[in-house]
Amino acid sequence: MQTFITLYFSSWRGLSSDCWKGLALNFIEALCVGISFFLPLYFMHDLQMDVINASLMISIYGAGTVLGSYIGGKTADHFSPYLIAITSFSLQGIALANLLLFTTPLALRLDMFVFGACSYIFLTANQVWVLQLCRDDQMRMKAINVQAVIANLANGTSSLFISFFASISLSYIIGVSAYLVLGTALIIIGLPKKLKLNSGPNPINRSDHVEKVSVVAQLFILCLICLFLVGLIIFQLGATYPIFIKQIFPQWQARGVGGLFAINCFLVVTCQAQLLDLLKKLPKLLLLGSGGFLLGLGFFLLAFTSHFSLAILSCIIFTLGEMLFFSVAQFIAYHAGPFAKKGARLGLYRMVYALSRIIAPVSGGYIYQHYSASMLWIGLGCIGLATALLCLCYGAYSLFLTAKVAQGNV
Repeated sequence: MQTFITLYFSSWRGLSSDCWKGLALNFIEALCVGISFFLPLYFMHDLQMDVINASLMISIYGAGTVLGSYIGGKTADHFSPYLIAITSFSLQGIALANLLLFTTPLALRLDMFVFGACSYIFLTANQVWVLQLCRDDQMRMKAINVQAVIANLANGTSSLFISFFASISLSYIIGVSAYLVLGTALIIIGLPKKLKLNSGPNPINRSDHVEKVSVVAQLFILCLICLFLVGLIIFQLGATYPIFIKQIFPQWQARGVGGLFAINCFLVVTCQAQLLDLLKKLPKLLLLGSGGFLLGLGFFLLAFTSHFSLAILSCIIFTLGEMLFFSVAQFIAYHAGPFAKKGARLGLYRMVYALSRIIAPVSGGYIYQHYSASMLWIGLGCIGLATALLCLCYGAYSLFLTAKVAQGNV
């Protein structure tokens, strides 16, 4: 136990105070916008939408995240990532408030699009800002893990709060969240800012650069393909997953959904940084494929879930996959381009991820409503297996090329 505690706190050390300012903003954003996970329930029960239309609203949000990824990445390379993050953070509060003010379907769809765009502008710009504040790759990997930990801590906290108060009114919680975002933005804008970014990467060994760039490009493309597939899985959490849990376990109501989200967040908070620290010597490709497989396996088990304990087991498994996959994928994306285009690469990463956000809710909702939930979960399991096989095949291909080059040099 003492070893675990020591390892836990050591995984948080080493980041600069400026870096922690960006991470703190990430925490506040995730805490205030945690209501987004419950929006399908808000659309269905407060606004009386069916599964298809509720899923369509989430897909429109996803369409906004595609544009937001592009804008966030491009602008972060040319302007202050800090200012971009603060501006988009403030606009998210306005978009949340508009969900309560707008009543027509068109106005709600436009607002969800803006909400999605601002969300991914913030996430992209904030991550560029934080990673530029890190002094080396080891600290960047640590920052990625800590960022995931504090975001999930915030999401878990908000999920627990919402699950207990959802019986009162989801509309009330949306309103409180909007005011918290706007109030926090005003406070942060008034704080003094003395942030120093790293001037650039370490000098490049030109003899290695030409050989490494093709390998990095290939790995980045593989990462984007796997990211799209994994996005089809993970974005069911904001679409069909809460609907399924509430329908299968009606006695739990919103508390069941909130409890599972809290378990997911608790595991990330307590285990992710240490887990990745223990596995840091393993090949990144192995971690990427294993993460995709575990994500698919977790959702696959939902097809056979008849007791809430099995839903908890499913949650634990796909959370392990989430921890492995996304930390490695973000690390690969950040290293896929020159220093002046780090924002663009992370923007492309989030754009591909956002494309799956558009497709996943509508396709998942369609299969869920017109066929069966079991077919959806089995299909997601197959996608997770396909992700692992892609990584395995590329790994075998890389070993083959390495052996061929070695033979040619003999």
